[in-house]
Amino acid sequence: MYNKDMDNKFESNLKLLGLSDKEAKVYLALLELGATTVIQIAQKAGVNRPTAYVQIETLTGLGLVSSYMKGKKRFFAAEPPERLGELIELKKSEIKDQQDRLQEILPELEMLFTTSGERPIVRFFEGREGIKAIVDDIFKKGDKEIFSFYSSDLYEDFFSEGEREQIRSVRTKKNINVRSLYTRKDGAYTEAPPAGVRDRYLPGDKFPFSAGIDIYDDKIAVYVMRAKNLGAIIESEYIANTMRSIFELAWEAAEKYQK
Repeated sequence: MYNKDMDNKFESNLKLLGLSDKEAKVYLALLELGATTVIQIAQKAGVNRPTAYVQIETLTGLGLVSSYMKGKKRFFAAEPPERLGELIELKKSEIKDQQDRLQEILPELEMLFTTSGERPIVRFFEGREGIKAIVDDIFKKGDKEIFSFYSSDLYEDFFSEGEREQIRSVRTKKNINVRSLYTRKDGAYTEAPPAGVRDRYLPGDKFPFSAGIDIYDDKIAVYVMRAKNLGAIIESEYIANTMRSIFELAWEAAEKYQK
Protein backbone atom coordinates (compact mmCIF):
# COMPACT_ATOMS: atom_id res chain seq x y z
CA MET A 1 0.00 0.00 0.00
CA TYR A 2 1.36 3.39 -0.95
CA ASN A 3 1.46 6.33 1.43
CA LYS A 4 -0.35 9.60 0.72
CA ASP A 5 2.72 11.42 -0.63
CA MET A 6 3.38 8.67 -3.14
CA ASP A 7 -0.29 8.68 -4.16
CA ASN A 8 -0.11 12.42 -4.80
CA LYS A 9 3.06 11.97 -6.86
CA PHE A 10 1.49 9.23 -8.99
CA GLU A 11 -1.70 11.27 -9.46
CA SER A 12 0.33 14.27 -10.64
CA ASN A 13 2.24 12.19 -13.15
CA LEU A 14 -0.91 10.49 -14.43
CA LYS A 15 -2.44 13.93 -15.03
CA LEU A 16 0.67 14.94 -16.98
CA LEU A 17 0.01 11.90 -19.18
CA GLY A 18 -3.43 13.26 -20.03
CA LEU A 19 -5.78 11.89 -17.40
CA SER A 20 -8.11 14.21 -15.51
CA ASP A 21 -7.81 14.58 -11.74
CA LYS A 22 -10.64 12.13 -10.99
CA GLU A 23 -9.59 9.70 -13.73
CA ALA A 24 -6.11 9.61 -12.18
CA LYS A 25 -7.55 8.96 -8.69
CA VAL A 26 -9.79 6.13 -9.90
CA TYR A 27 -7.08 4.46 -12.02
CA LEU A 28 -4.59 4.67 -9.16
CA ALA A 29 -7.20 3.19 -6.79
CA LEU A 30 -7.70 0.29 -9.21
CA LEU A 31 -3.96 -0.31 -9.46
CA GLU A 32 -3.70 -0.48 -5.68
CA LEU A 33 -6.86 -2.51 -4.99
CA GLY A 34 -6.78 -4.97 -7.87
CA ALA A 35 -10.09 -6.33 -9.14
CA THR A 36 -12.82 -4.85 -6.98
CA THR A 37 -16.30 -3.33 -6.86
CA VAL A 38 -17.28 0.23 -7.64
CA ILE A 39 -18.06 0.89 -3.96
CA GLN A 40 -14.51 0.08 -2.91
CA ILE A 41 -13.11 2.09 -5.84
CA ALA A 42 -15.16 5.13 -4.88
CA GLN A 43 -14.05 4.91 -1.25
CA LYS A 44 -10.38 4.50 -2.16
CA ALA A 45 -10.44 7.30 -4.77
CA GLY A 46 -12.36 9.68 -2.50
CA VAL A 47 -15.24 10.21 -4.94
CA ASN A 48 -18.93 9.31 -4.79
CA ARG A 49 -20.22 6.18 -6.53
CA PRO A 50 -21.88 7.91 -9.54
CA THR A 51 -18.65 9.81 -10.20
CA ALA A 52 -16.65 6.59 -9.93
CA TYR A 53 -18.91 4.98 -12.56
CA VAL A 54 -18.37 7.92 -14.93
CA GLN A 55 -14.58 7.79 -14.54
CA ILE A 56 -14.52 4.01 -14.93
CA GLU A 57 -16.49 4.31 -18.17
CA THR A 58 -14.03 6.89 -19.50
CA LEU A 59 -11.02 4.81 -18.47
CA THR A 60 -12.60 1.75 -20.10
CA GLY A 61 -12.91 3.70 -23.34
CA LEU A 62 -9.20 4.54 -23.07
CA GLY A 63 -8.36 0.86 -22.66
CA LEU A 64 -7.12 1.34 -19.08
CA VAL A 65 -9.90 -0.54 -17.26
CA SER A 66 -11.68 -3.84 -17.89
CA SER A 67 -14.55 -5.56 -16.06
CA TYR A 68 -16.14 -8.96 -15.52
CA MET A 69 -19.12 -10.47 -13.69
CA LYS A 70 -18.65 -12.67 -10.64
CA GLY A 71 -22.01 -13.98 -9.49
CA LYS A 72 -24.31 -10.99 -9.45
CA LYS A 73 -21.55 -8.42 -8.91
CA ARG A 74 -19.46 -6.58 -11.50
CA PHE A 75 -15.77 -6.30 -10.75
CA PHE A 76 -13.43 -3.77 -12.31
CA ALA A 77 -9.67 -4.09 -12.79
CA ALA A 78 -6.92 -1.81 -14.06
CA GLU A 79 -5.21 -2.84 -17.26
CA PRO A 80 -1.38 -3.03 -17.09
CA PRO A 81 0.29 0.40 -16.79
CA GLU A 82 2.09 -0.11 -20.11
CA ARG A 83 -1.28 0.62 -21.72
CA LEU A 84 -0.55 4.24 -20.82
CA GLY A 85 1.96 4.16 -23.67
CA GLU A 86 -0.90 3.48 -26.07
CA LEU A 87 -2.70 6.49 -24.60
CA ILE A 88 0.33 8.64 -25.39
CA GLU A 89 0.43 7.30 -28.95
CA LEU A 90 -3.26 8.16 -29.29
CA LYS A 91 -2.56 11.68 -28.07
CA LYS A 92 0.32 11.99 -30.55
CA SER A 93 -1.98 10.89 -33.36
CA GLU A 94 -4.60 13.43 -32.29
CA ILE A 95 -1.97 16.19 -32.17
CA LYS A 96 -0.75 15.22 -35.65
CA ASP A 97 -4.32 15.44 -36.95
CA GLN A 98 -4.70 18.84 -35.28
CA GLN A 99 -1.43 20.06 -36.82
CA ASP A 100 -2.52 18.92 -40.28
CA ARG A 101 -5.86 20.64 -39.85
CA LEU A 102 -4.16 23.83 -38.69
CA GLN A 103 -1.96 23.88 -41.80
CA GLU A 104 -5.10 23.60 -43.94
CA ILE A 105 -6.91 26.52 -42.35
CA LEU A 106 -3.89 28.70 -41.42
CA PRO A 107 -3.91 30.76 -44.66
CA GLU A 108 -7.57 31.65 -44.16
CA LEU A 109 -7.02 32.48 -40.49
CA GLU A 110 -4.06 34.72 -41.34
CA MET A 111 -6.14 36.48 -43.97
CA LEU A 112 -8.86 37.11 -41.40
CA PHE A 113 -6.26 38.45 -38.98
CA THR A 114 -4.62 40.83 -41.41
CA THR A 115 -7.93 42.15 -42.74
CA SER A 116 -9.72 42.52 -39.40
CA GLY A 117 -9.45 46.25 -38.99
CA GLU A 118 -6.35 48.34 -39.47
CA ARG A 119 -4.28 47.43 -36.44
CA PRO A 120 -0.52 47.39 -36.97
CA ILE A 121 1.55 44.33 -36.12
CA VAL A 122 4.62 45.09 -34.01
CA ARG A 123 7.52 42.71 -33.40
CA PHE A 124 10.43 43.48 -31.07
CA PHE A 125 14.03 42.31 -31.35
CA GLU A 126 17.02 42.41 -29.00
CA GLY A 127 20.74 41.86 -29.28
CA ARG A 128 23.05 41.57 -32.24
CA GLU A 129 21.15 38.59 -33.64
CA GLY A 130 17.93 40.58 -33.31
CA ILE A 131 19.33 43.37 -35.52
CA LYS A 132 20.47 40.78 -38.05
CA ALA A 133 16.97 39.27 -38.03
CA ILE A 134 15.59 42.72 -38.91
CA VAL A 135 18.03 42.99 -41.82
CA ASP A 136 16.99 39.53 -43.03
CA ASP A 137 13.35 40.62 -43.00
CA ILE A 138 14.15 43.80 -44.93
CA PHE A 139 15.83 41.81 -47.70
CA LYS A 140 13.44 38.84 -47.64
CA LYS A 141 11.57 39.98 -50.75
CA GLY A 142 13.16 41.34 -53.92
CA ASP A 143 12.20 43.72 -56.72
CA LYS A 144 11.45 46.73 -54.54
CA GLU A 145 12.84 50.00 -53.21
CA ILE A 146 13.89 50.62 -49.63
CA PHE A 147 13.84 54.09 -48.07
CA SER A 148 16.39 54.50 -45.29
CA PHE A 149 17.48 56.98 -42.61
CA TYR A 150 20.75 55.89 -41.00
CA SER A 151 24.08 56.86 -39.46
CA SER A 152 26.94 55.60 -41.60
CA ASP A 153 29.25 55.56 -38.58
CA LEU A 154 26.94 53.39 -36.48
CA TYR A 155 26.32 51.12 -39.46
CA GLU A 156 30.03 50.57 -40.10
CA ASP A 157 30.76 50.07 -36.39
CA PHE A 158 28.07 47.40 -36.13
CA PHE A 159 28.65 45.41 -39.34
CA SER A 160 32.06 44.15 -40.42
CA GLU A 161 33.24 44.79 -43.96
CA GLY A 162 32.45 41.17 -44.78
CA GLU A 163 28.90 41.52 -43.46
CA ARG A 164 28.40 44.77 -45.37
CA GLU A 165 29.61 43.08 -48.55
CA GLN A 166 27.19 40.22 -48.00
CA ILE A 167 24.30 42.70 -47.58
CA ARG A 168 25.33 44.45 -50.82
CA SER A 169 25.47 41.11 -52.61
CA VAL A 170 21.99 40.10 -51.45
CA ARG A 171 20.59 43.49 -52.44
CA THR A 172 22.06 43.21 -55.92
CA LYS A 173 20.92 39.62 -56.49
CA LYS A 174 17.37 40.45 -55.40
CA ASN A 175 17.18 43.59 -57.52
CA ILE A 176 16.52 45.85 -54.54
CA ASN A 177 17.06 49.58 -54.96
CA VAL A 178 17.78 51.90 -52.06
CA ARG A 179 17.30 55.59 -51.42
CA SER A 180 18.94 56.74 -48.24
CA LEU A 181 19.50 59.83 -46.15
CA TYR A 182 22.62 59.40 -44.05
CA THR A 183 24.91 61.19 -41.63
CA ARG A 184 28.68 60.67 -41.42
CA LYS A 185 31.23 62.31 -39.12
CA ASP A 186 33.77 62.64 -41.96
CA GLY A 187 31.25 64.30 -44.25
CA ALA A 188 29.64 63.09 -47.45
CA TYR A 189 31.11 60.19 -49.39
CA THR A 190 33.25 61.36 -52.27
CA GLU A 191 32.85 58.20 -54.35
CA ALA A 192 29.67 57.45 -56.27
CA PRO A 193 27.26 55.02 -54.59
CA PRO A 194 26.97 51.49 -56.00
CA ALA A 195 24.42 50.66 -58.69
CA GLY A 196 20.87 50.68 -57.41
CA VAL A 197 21.65 53.10 -54.59
CA ARG A 198 20.86 56.81 -54.41
CA ASP A 199 21.82 58.67 -51.27
CA ARG A 200 21.91 62.15 -49.85
CA TYR A 201 24.13 63.35 -47.05
CA LEU A 202 22.87 65.25 -44.02
CA PRO A 203 25.17 67.01 -41.52
CA GLY A 204 25.18 65.04 -38.27
CA ASP A 205 25.54 68.10 -36.06
CA LYS A 206 22.29 69.46 -37.44
CA PHE A 207 20.46 66.14 -37.85
CA PRO A 208 21.93 63.60 -35.41
CA PHE A 209 20.74 60.08 -36.25
CA SER A 210 21.08 57.83 -33.19
CA ALA A 211 18.82 55.16 -34.67
CA GLY A 212 18.10 53.79 -38.14
CA ILE A 213 14.77 53.62 -39.93
CA ASP A 214 14.03 51.55 -43.02
CA ILE A 215 10.72 51.66 -44.89
CA TYR A 216 9.99 48.65 -47.10
CA ASP A 217 6.99 46.63 -48.27
CA ASP A 218 4.24 47.54 -45.76
CA LYS A 219 6.73 47.73 -42.89
CA ILE A 220 8.93 50.12 -40.96
CA ALA A 221 12.04 48.81 -39.23
CA VAL A 222 13.44 50.93 -36.38
CA TYR A 223 16.72 49.86 -34.80
CA VAL A 224 19.39 51.10 -32.39
CA MET A 225 22.92 49.77 -32.99
CA ARG A 226 24.59 50.82 -29.77
CA ALA A 227 25.50 49.19 -26.44
CA LYS A 228 22.00 47.73 -26.21
CA ASN A 229 21.01 46.59 -29.66
CA LEU A 230 17.25 46.98 -29.91
CA GLY A 231 14.79 47.11 -32.75
CA ALA A 232 11.20 46.73 -33.86
CA ILE A 233 9.31 46.02 -37.07
CA ILE A 234 5.95 47.71 -37.48
CA GLU A 235 3.72 46.22 -40.16
CA SER A 236 1.01 48.57 -41.40
CA GLU A 237 0.28 49.72 -44.93
CA TYR A 238 -1.00 53.07 -43.68
CA ILE A 239 1.97 53.81 -41.41
CA ALA A 240 4.45 52.67 -44.07
CA ASN A 241 2.87 54.92 -46.72
CA THR A 242 2.92 57.87 -44.32
CA MET A 243 6.59 57.26 -43.54
CA ARG A 244 7.36 57.17 -47.27
CA SER A 245 5.77 60.61 -47.60
CA ILE A 246 7.91 61.89 -44.72
CA PHE A 247 10.97 60.42 -46.40
CA GLU A 248 10.10 62.15 -49.70
CA LEU A 249 9.77 65.45 -47.83
CA ALA A 250 13.15 64.95 -46.16
CA TRP A 251 14.69 63.84 -49.47
CA GLU A 252 13.67 67.09 -51.15
CA ALA A 253 14.86 69.16 -48.18
CA ALA A 254 18.24 67.40 -48.21
CA GLU A 255 18.99 68.70 -51.71
CA LYS A 256 20.54 71.89 -50.34
CA TYR A 257 23.21 69.93 -48.45
CA GLN A 258 24.52 68.19 -51.57
CA LYS A 259 27.64 69.62 -53.19
